[in-house]
Amino acid sequence: MKDKAKGVIILSVLASFYIYAGSCSAANYYVAADAEPGGDGTPEKPWNSFGFALQVIPEDADSLIVKDGVYTDTLSISKKFKKHLVIKAENPGRARIINEEGERVQLISSSGSNFTLEGFEVTNLSGRGEYLVLLTGNNAQNIVLKNNIFHDSFHNDMVKINAGAHNITVTGNIFYNMPQENYGVQFLDVNVVYNVVIQDNIFFTNYKQPPFNAASSHIVIKNSTQTRAITKDITVQRNIFLNWQGKSDQPFLLLGEDAWPFYEAEEIMVQNNLFLGNSKVPIEAAFGVKGCRGITFRANTVSGDLPCGGWAYATRINREGKNLVLKDIYFYNNIWADPTGTMKRFSCGGKKDSENVIYKNNLYWNGGKDIPGDCQGQFCSVADDPKALTADPLLNYDQENIIFPEWDFSKKSFSSGNKTIREEFERLVNKYGAFKENSPARGKAEQENMPAEDILGNPRGKNPDIGAFNLSK
Repeated sequence: MKDKAKGVIILSVLASFYIYAGSCSAANYYVAADAEPGGDGTPEKPWNSFGFALQVIPEDADSLIVKDGVYTDTLSISKKFKKHLVIKAENPGRARIINEEGERVQLISSSGSNFTLEGFEVTNLSGRGEYLVLLTGNNAQNIVLKNNIFHDSFHNDMVKINAGAHNITVTGNIFYNMPQENYGVQFLDVNVVYNVVIQDNIFFTNYKQPPFNAASSHIVIKNSTQTRAITKDITVQRNIFLNWQGKSDQPFLLLGEDAWPFYEAEEIMVQNNLFLGNSKVPIEAAFGVKGCRGITFRANTVSGDLPCGGWAYATRINREGKNLVLKDIYFYNNIWADPTGTMKRFSCGGKKDSENVIYKNNLYWNGGKDIPGDCQGQFCSVADDPKALTADPLLNYDQENIIFPEWDFSKKSFSSGNKTIREEFERLVNKYGAFKENSPARGKAEQENMPAEDILGNPRGKNPDIGAFNLSK
């Protein structure tokens, strides 16, 4: 491939072989996979190594523009940039960070801060195990992952944010095909961190070969340490989860996992997300919580079959090992809609495992059948929700032939023909998250327990609708 940068760059070793030949007056720098060696980062003489560019770029630079091509560098970002550096693909989806056979891809920020990584396709094709992105340590802060396509990794979490990283935003990306492993790996592992926002992303799997029942949750937020470090102040909003192909004892989104004798996650907001139950693979629930406190799940839409893998349709709230009793778990203004009428249990988890679990003003639908509770847990029936609505929200339940947002580099477009991640996001929301004008969800939300905007970022106004999507003006 002519535009392919050669080899894995070990920055600390190879830097001495390059001569940094100057700077760009506008504080904008360039790298191109097919450039000649000895460049100076200018548009006329771009650097030919992505990894080297990140090593030598000044700390007060504004941007690093990455030309179309294939980059096989190992990217190590250890600088604290004085400005917020934007590391950006010149054309979204056309700058590819891909490992060669036998090599590995890893974007690492062990001590870096103040940068955005935007517009790349990142994938692991060799079969060697690595995170695609690792943001770790107390110095990893003020970092944005934006408008990237992360897909097809063979081993370990796609993106791991851990060990004190903070002020991290993951926004407007697509994640698909995490490792098909029979143990805990995820698209996002958010672990012993604080002030993290995960928003406007799409998460799904569409494996071509089995196993279709081995992968773990799409996102886990937890504390894996044996010390009382804190995972708190996390927002998961305006995301789409679909096409479950994982273990039957895992949910789309999981808070807490490792059975420690302290709260594994605290002060977590989950709002304006769309969960689609289009797959026939059994799932634990849409949402699971273990050993946490201060969790709010509001204005979300769960739509489709979501075949129960022995647990529940909507939520599982439980303890494992030495977990403390869960405390202060709130469910407000959500839509839970199974058009097939096949819910086994709506929610599960023993009463002794949790306290102050509140369901209020949610809309429930089980194809016209009763909502099956679990009287051993916190939800015995819809009577446990003092303002429950039981009615068909009138969503589009025809989920059999969803066109998945998979990127075709050769065509420079997604399978639907759309060119951008945002177009794909809006396509899925408008087709599967929007309801008809006569929906009973319209104007029925309690405003005090609603976000100001809906899943598309539109203002909700004074009479908001229940669920992620807002039609009322």
